[in-house]
Amino acid sequence: MWLHGSRAGTLEGQNPDAGFQLPADTVWMNGHDGQSIALVPSRQLAVVRLGLTPAKLQHKPQRLVEAMLRALR
Repeated sequence: MWLHGSRAGTLEGQNPDAGFQLPADTVWMNGHDGQSIALVPSRQLAVVRLGLTPAKLQHKPQRLVEAMLRALR
């Protein structure tokens, strides 16, 4: 299933990518406890995070993707 970003700490009905500087075409696959894949077709970028972060810590992988996009400018 393709999603907008990680929902940790995001209220129902809100876009979890709001507040992050991500291209509008960014889509996500979210796994268990912080594992994620972000695809940004407009930048030909895939970011895969296999790290384990307990859900209770409300990890936001959007920060990692933002940093990758800045580094690749």
